[in-house]
Amino acid sequence: MESREVMKEPVRESDRKYPLLLADLTRQQSFVKYSPVVFIAFLFGLIYVAHILYRILPLLQRALPAKIRNHDIETQGWIEAVVLHFLLGLFVWSYARAVLEDAGFIPSRQWSTEPADELVIERKENGDKRFCKYEKLFKPDRAHYCRPLGCNILKMDHYCPKYFFLSLLYAVCVLLMVDLTLTPRFAVYAEDPMSTYGTLIIVLFGIVLSYILTLVVGGFFLFHCWLISHNMTTIEFCEKRRREGERPNPYDMGIVENIIQASQKRRFGYGTVFPRVDRVTGQQVQVV
Repeated sequence: MESREVMKEPVRESDRKYPLLLADLTRQQSFVKYSPVVFIAFLFGLIYVAHILYRILPLLQRALPAKIRNHDIETQGWIEAVVLHFLLGLFVWSYARAVLEDAGFIPSRQWSTEPADELVIERKENGDKRFCKYEKLFKPDRAHYCRPLGCNILKMDHYCPKYFFLSLLYAVCVLLMVDLTLTPRFAVYAEDPMSTYGTLIIVLFGIVLSYILTLVVGGFFLFHCWLISHNMTTIEFCEKRRREGERPNPYDMGIVENIIQASQKRRFGYGTVFPRVDRVTGQQVQVV
C-alpha cells in the first residue's frame, strides 16, 4: 500500500500566540469524537444493569439454598444469561470493528492531478470535478471528507459498512430480548407486596429506555437495510432527495450484488473502486 501523503496547512500566527487555546480546542474535538461511543455505552450499560439485577439474578435464585431452588426456572435463567451475553459480545465486537477499522484514504499520486472524465461521474453543481481543499486532492466518486479523521473516506458515511450494519443487527437483537423478558417482570414486581417503589421505578425505567432504543435503533437498522439493498449511503440518500428528478443511482447493481458489495472488505488506498451502471447502455462499468 502506498504511503499516505497529506499536505498540512501552515501554522497560523494565532496558533503561535495562543497555544493553550489551540490545545483546548483539540481536547474539545477529541471529546466530540468519542462522545457518541461513550453515550451508547452508557445507555446500554443502564439497560444491562437493570436486566441483570431484576431479570437474570431473580431467575438464578442465588440467594436461596440449592435444595429449595426451582431448577427449571434456574435453567431458564442460565439460558437467558448465556444468550444475552453472546448477543452483547457480538454487538461489542462488531461495533468496535466498525469504529477501529481502517477507513482508507485517497492516494495522492493518482489524485493530485485532475482525473480523466471517465474516472468520475460525480460533479459539483457548476459541473467541475470535486476537489478537497483540505487534502489538496481530487475526490473519487462517493468519497467525502471526514473532519474527525482529517482525511477523505472512500465510501462515506460509515467507515466500515459491514461491521456497522452488524452492530445495528446485534443491538436490535439484544434490545428485543430485553423487551420480551424484562417487561413481564414488571407485573411480577407490581403484584409483590414486598417490592419497593424504587424497584418498580428502576424496572420501569429500564423497560421504557429499552423500548425507546428498540424503536430508534430498529428504525435505523431497517433504513440501512434499504440503503444496502439500493447500494446507497446516507449522504447519497440525502443528496438524492435534494436533487430529486436527476439521474438514478448509478451504483445500484441489483439487490444481490449490492448485498455482496456491502459485505466485502473495501480495497483501501484506491480511488474509484465501486462498479457502476452506465444508464445509457445498461452495462456494468468497473473503474479501478
